[in-house]
Formats: sequence, C-alpha cells, structure tokens
Amino acid sequence: MEDIDRATELAKIGAGNAGMTKAELDKANNLLKDYGEKRENLLKAMLLLLGQSDISSLDRDWRDCCLNGREALNKLNSDMPPDGAGLSGVGLDNFRRGELKIWEENARAEIALAAKQMKTIHLTNVKLIQECNVELKSVLSSKKDLQQLIE
Repeated sequence: MEDIDRATELAKIGAGNAGMTKAELDKANNLLKDYGEKRENLLKAMLLLLGQSDISSLDRDWRDCCLNGREALNKLNSDMPPDGAGLSGVGLDNFRRGELKIWEENARAEIALAAKQMKTIHLTNVKLIQECNVELKSVLSSKKDLQQLIE
C-alpha cells in the first residue's frame, strides 16, 4: 500500500493548494485508506480465484472483482473533498487514471482465462494419466507376455 501512502502525501499537498480544512484532509486520508483496504481485499480475492478447483465461473468472478474495484474507485473519487472536485481536486488525478486503467485491463480477464485454460489442460492430463494407469494395471494383471502385447 505504498501507493496509498504516497497518494496521502500528495493529497496533503493538494489540500493546501485547494484550501481544504483539517477535517476535509482527515476525511480524504480516511477515504484513501478505505479504498486501499478494499483494493487489497479484492486483489486477495482474485488471487484465491486462481487457486480454486471449480473454474466454471472463474472469468465471471474475476470480472466482478474488477467491477467492484472500479466502483470503489468511483466512490473514492466522488466522496473526495473538496466537494465536486474529486481526486483531481487534491492533485490525485494521475492516481485515479492509473487505478482506473489497472481495473479496466484486469477486467479483460486475460489472467483468469489463461488460468482457466491451464486448469483445463491439467485436469485433462490427470484424466489421461489415470486412464493409462488403469490400462497398465490391466495389462499387468492379465499375466500375458509383455513382449507379445507390445508386438
């Protein structure tokens, strides 16, 4: 959350330039902290999605997390004092644009789709190995001459 700490420092500078009160600055800092915690929780949830065994809704769940992240960012922007100026009012427009771009890129779900493909390949390989093991046990249990079976 170093970027949140950096944004807090920039907001302090921006608050002075915007003529914000101490209460408004405190509110801005709390809003940034809350957003950082929400973002951290969403990123942890996205990481957990990659490790789940049921991949049927992985890409949809991934996109939902990204949508929640964009909504949290929009809420941060709209709630940021001074009223109506949003993050740009405290000098954090670059922060807002960067966060928005990250959520939009992640919403394409390329990581989730790649993980889904990898999991499908893995499950297919596991099934093939199981089938080969069954076949091998069948051959060994039949006590036939292996050389004859090979030919």
